[in-house]
Parts: sequence; structure tokens; C-alpha cells
Amino acid sequence: METLMEITREVRNLRSSYNISPAQRVPLVVKTGSADQDATLASCREYLVNLARLSGLECGQELTKPPLAATVVVRGFEVHVPLADVIDLGAERQRLQKEMTKTEAALERIAKKLGNEAFLGKAPARW
Repeated sequence: METLMEITREVRNLRSSYNISPAQRVPLVVKTGSADQDATLASCREYLVNLARLSGLECGQELTKPPLAATVVVRGFEVHVPLADVIDLGAERQRLQKEMTKTEAALERIAKKLGNEAFLGKAPARW
């Protein structure tokens, strides 16, 4: 049951990080490492499909990572969410570029502050 909860949590986290609506169903590919893991997933398949809002679930030991997939590892399961048909790659590229620009600007502001002797003079002494 804990495995089910962790996989569901990670799929939801991946959705959030790629701005995929919780209502949108996504496919899931899970590479297992043993027959025991296959049995674990088989026993909770319906719960996983419903809780993680999946459009499909493939699982097995011989599966490979799909192209353009977000991947996490949960308790030895390789969990892949194929993104090719789910997100607009151009829009995602723009979003990431915008985020990178904001981060670089923040880094530049911090570097200026650390280069300013007046700012450093006001800082408390390290303990």
C-alpha cells in the first residue's frame, strides 16, 4: 500500500512540475525489477489508475523508458510519465527559459549585494 501511495505522490509531483492539470489523464510506464514487483503492481492496478488519474498503465520487467518522459524511481520501480503527447514542448521550453532568466537575474542581484562593501559591513559577524 505504501508503494501505491508513493507512486501516486510522485506522479502527482511530476504533473505539478510540468503544469499538467490534475484532471488530465496521463499514461504511465513502470519498469519493474522482479516478479514480486509485477505482482505488487497487479494487485493495486485499479487503485493506481484511479488515484493517479492515468489514461493507461504499462508495467513489466522488459519495458524501456519512452522518449520524452519524466522519470522517478520509487522503491526500485522506474516510473515514467511520457510527455510527448501530454505537454506542448514549445510552451514548456518558453516556460523554462523564463524561469531561467528570473533565476539568473536573482543570482546577479545577490552577487551585486555581496560585492558591495556597505552591504557586507552591515551583515552580522559569523559565529
